[in-house]
Amino acid sequence: MSLKIAGLMVLLLPLLNGCGVLVTTEGWINTQKRVPTKTSALVIPAPQIQTGDAFEENIRKFALMALFSKVVYRTDLPEETRNLLACRHLDGEEDTFGMPTRADGSGWSRMVIKAYDKDADTKIVSCYDKHGLYFETYAHKPPGQSEPDIAVIAIRGTENYNLYQRVRDWSSNLAAIFAIDPGEYRYAREAIVPLVRHIRKEQPNIRILVTGHSLGGGIAQQIAYLSTDIEAAYVFDSSPITNWSYLAAKKPSPLPPNYDPVIYRVHHLNEFLQIPRFITTRLTSTRINRSDYEFYFQNSGSIGDHEMSILACNFAMHIVQGDGHFDYPAEFARSVLNTYEICPIKLWKRNPDMTLFIDWGDAAP
Repeated sequence: MSLKIAGLMVLLLPLLNGCGVLVTTEGWINTQKRVPTKTSALVIPAPQIQTGDAFEENIRKFALMALFSKVVYRTDLPEETRNLLACRHLDGEEDTFGMPTRADGSGWSRMVIKAYDKDADTKIVSCYDKHGLYFETYAHKPPGQSEPDIAVIAIRGTENYNLYQRVRDWSSNLAAIFAIDPGEYRYAREAIVPLVRHIRKEQPNIRILVTGHSLGGGIAQQIAYLSTDIEAAYVFDSSPITNWSYLAAKKPSPLPPNYDPVIYRVHHLNEFLQIPRFITTRLTSTRINRSDYEFYFQNSGSIGDHEMSILACNFAMHIVQGDGHFDYPAEFARSVLNTYEICPIKLWKRNPDMTLFIDWGDAAP
């Protein structure tokens, strides 16, 4: 990263902090003081570099959520028809891309929900593609059971493949600079919160998780603040903007329903949002249940290291040697490494170790 870019980022950091330094207009008008609930000091040990068993265990913990955060980009579909086809499973078409599904129907699949919430006066769908916002919902069924035990809402991050997506996504990324409630964050509140409520009503014992990369990671954290039904948010190379200031200003309560949700923030070393996240974290309130994890697999430059494939595919390379959490089988991880749309050729060229698990044969690009 050049010195000019680094200097510009430092100047913009106070503005980019969607957690409190710059608040939305409504947040500034309705600011309320929060009285600390604890009087004793909290001492948290500094993070340590993990190797060996701890390193592998964290990879197993995050691997499937990383895969889902990559899959939700739907790079398997042509760019010109991606927006038209991505939610086709809501109309009954089979869509198994990126889903660790077994022959008996157990494992993961895309959840199909089309309902109406009378209280919120809104349609509820498990796949959404409007106003630049895109998310999918995945459900897990254990072997021998007919009902799902886990639901994951995966939220797509910033896209640059056409002008419409660039304008929508980057306007949401930069809205906090102008003290505006970001558009895609607003649409996510309107669409995902009722969806979470519906899933919980239909499946009282189901575990509900949210995940996302980049902009999608920032939105996922916002959703975690808004619902106590969210067990945890798994976010990757996340935007530093979580829209906290807007949520904290809402009446009648001065704080979101889930003030301190469980959030796992995972990033690749040197990806370009690492510095903004580092500084904004230190400018905001301590989150007891938020933890950060850093991995390093290759050097593709600060922009290149932000690519979600790096984490998803390198995690898969380790899962090949042992199943991951949330029912991520080793054999499916191997198929992920052989899927161009998830692990592109540019990735394994930078990481020769990955080629040990690739068997493209004559089909190699």
